[in-house]
Amino acid sequence: MLSKPKWFKMLRYECQPQNDKVKKLEAIRKQFNIPNEPFFLRVLSSPSSTRHLQQHVLEQERAQMPNADEKELWEGVLFSRMTSLVVGGFESPDIIEEIDDVIREASSFDDICDYIIGLDQKYGSFPETFGIGEMIDKILEE
Repeated sequence: MLSKPKWFKMLRYECQPQNDKVKKLEAIRKQFNIPNEPFFLRVLSSPSSTRHLQQHVLEQERAQMPNADEKELWEGVLFSRMTSLVVGGFESPDIIEEIDDVIREASSFDDICDYIIGLDQKYGSFPETFGIGEMIDKILEE
């Protein structure tokens, strides 16, 4: 693929899939005649993209706080994500308590990502409007 599709260029670098996946995703977009913007949002909201983005945030936290232990870093990632949800309308009676509970229960960074993905699914940041979300997620998880 010589030129990347518009939806690809809209993605943050850490969420951009590899060439073989781009070709498959673009084929789906064209097959279902999905505009670039909604397709971009659906790719961005996939669990795979969420994991990549949260891993990037973790690396940024680690660079900013090199002496922090892992759970402190996870807390920074989770706080960052929860803050963006609050700005987007998510309501939690005590966000700090909720973050503390999640950190206490987490045994790996995957647990933190799973929690964030669950929030995204629960609060539907990007609703499934084309019925092809599973196809997109499967390609991105390959």
